[in-house]
Amino acid sequence: MCDGHRIDHFRRFRNPVLVWFHYRHNQTRSEAWQTEAADFQRRRRGFGPVIARPKENIVEDRHKIREWIRFACERNDVTELAQAFSVEWNPRFTLRLGDAHYSPTSMRGRIRLSVPLWPRASTEVRMETVVHETCHVIVGYKHGFVSRPHGAEWKQAMQNCGVNPIRLHSVDRTGLIRRRRLFILRDCPNEDIERKCRCTTREFNLLRKGTQMWCKLCGLHLNQNSSIEEDRRAGTVAS
Repeated sequence: MCDGHRIDHFRRFRNPVLVWFHYRHNQTRSEAWQTEAADFQRRRRGFGPVIARPKENIVEDRHKIREWIRFACERNDVTELAQAFSVEWNPRFTLRLGDAHYSPTSMRGRIRLSVPLWPRASTEVRMETVVHETCHVIVGYKHGFVSRPHGAEWKQAMQNCGVNPIRLHSVDRTGLIRRRRLFILRDCPNEDIERKCRCTTREFNLLRKGTQMWCKLCGLHLNQNSSIEEDRRAGTVAS
């Protein structure tokens, strides 16, 4: 079956505009089919396709991002890795400007960028963010798993690109809603409910699966039988 037939097959399940987007910007038919197949599998698993992007300057930003990825790979002597990147846009990132993941199995890297924060960032911050996340993938490619994501290997990769190895961005987040579910530890020795320790959703789920933890603030031993309730006031608006 030729690649064109495969694209026609997935067109019945996906928006044909996305297929046109790949053809319009000189992607090969094989690459277009792989993207369509990946999005179709996401939808089957219930995650939905990651196709949300900032509405303005999509094409221009796409080419710049690819240039910055290629630049970082060339400066770190891993030019072959530049073709093994996928870039996705996440509308839920209101705190982070982006993140990165490297899969040693497929030897491919993935960068996710924030839809609400990207238009607010300057060109310099955008470049630093893409290089920042690309260096994470480069470290995974060259060194494998490292205990400190922003350790010496990552800092050296950033310095090779001539970029200051800073962890946090300075993009204005005014007006963006960031909701965090927190859970109150009812057994905390603090009597005032306002001062009782709290845990995150991830920690709460680990406790319910049987993981044992200790609170660093009050020293309380926690397990799946601990008394925990959700803090209904955890939703906050970033200032």
